[in-house]
Amino acid sequence: MYSSTKSVIQEDDGGIIASLFDHVLTKPEESVRTVYSPDGKIAVYAGLVRDDDCESPLESSDGEGAIYFAGRRGDRESQHRYQEALGLDSDYRRNTNLGVVESMAEDMLRKRLYPEANTAVCMEMEAARYGVTVNQLRTDILNEIQGYRCSWVEFSDEDKANFAEFDWEKLLEEAWHACRQAGTIGDMLAVLLDVYEHSGMVLSVSGTGYQCAWDTTTGGALWVPDDVARDEILKRRAPVYTKGRVVDNRKTRSNRRYTVETLSLGKEGMTFYADVKHPSFEHWHEAFDFLQQLEVEVTRSIEAAREAAAREYAHQVLESYNSWLAGDCWGFICYAIDIKTQTIVEKDSCWGFVGQEWAEEALDDAIASALNLPPVQ
Repeated sequence: MYSSTKSVIQEDDGGIIASLFDHVLTKPEESVRTVYSPDGKIAVYAGLVRDDDCESPLESSDGEGAIYFAGRRGDRESQHRYQEALGLDSDYRRNTNLGVVESMAEDMLRKRLYPEANTAVCMEMEAARYGVTVNQLRTDILNEIQGYRCSWVEFSDEDKANFAEFDWEKLLEEAWHACRQAGTIGDMLAVLLDVYEHSGMVLSVSGTGYQCAWDTTTGGALWVPDDVARDEILKRRAPVYTKGRVVDNRKTRSNRRYTVETLSLGKEGMTFYADVKHPSFEHWHEAFDFLQQLEVEVTRSIEAAREAAAREYAHQVLESYNSWLAGDCWGFICYAIDIKTQTIVEKDSCWGFVGQEWAEEALDDAIASALNLPPVQ
């Protein structure tokens, strides 16, 4: 065991701390911890230092994904990535001009023209009747529906009346939604974010953070997972979240930091409920592991579970990213001094901690390590 005290640098009476920390400890609120070994031979001087050059956690770690901004907050590349991940065009409208969307709409059209027969065979028979190829017939059907002049086929009045029932723009909209659902356009795991900006910026999963009519932009940013995050969401979390969810209670008055809720099928449909028999947990991974092992009777679709997993993951990423935006970035410096000789026997430092609590934990480890080192001969 060791004892520890905290003292502001100006109160150091030995002058040692000043010479070691003077070049980094420039703010009065930053303090130095003085720790002595049980035998009184070693004094450890250690302290946290603000890291003003800390790299964004999105850039320094795998599994954090990327955040793209729309409008004025994003550069051209960021705006393009935002639009691409949501299947939008450059005006932030549904991009129904994508080839995969048009192909889906054509397929929907053919199936509705010939709902009770083999579509390919019917197209071949119709093309033969008009003396054209299937591709020429397909092109002129689209021309007729969209109000353009046909190039190869003179359709009968009956055919024209049949085509008039279809609205090509509505078919494209329907096809766009089908492609988004299937994941053939955009990114099915992308999560919309709200941006609150007032003397600083805070991001939140859309609909969950602070909402202000003047300072909050709904959907102003987008989180997109990288490969590591994608595997975590699809392969690990989504299958478990068909059974329920992990609830983060840290910002409430509850003493139950993390709890597990499972599903119940009642009169109003499927709802979540907190079973009092489920324990609470200190850490998220403990609650998740409990849910993973739980046997349940009611489950939800994998699509709904996938969306829930992506939103939870994005929320967890934003915890560190918002801390970084707020400047909650730290390093530590740790010196072990031989009290008799006044010489440095060990020194350690580390930077890039986002969140003061993580820097404090690392500093504790560094102090413990320094106290276990023998004096340098």
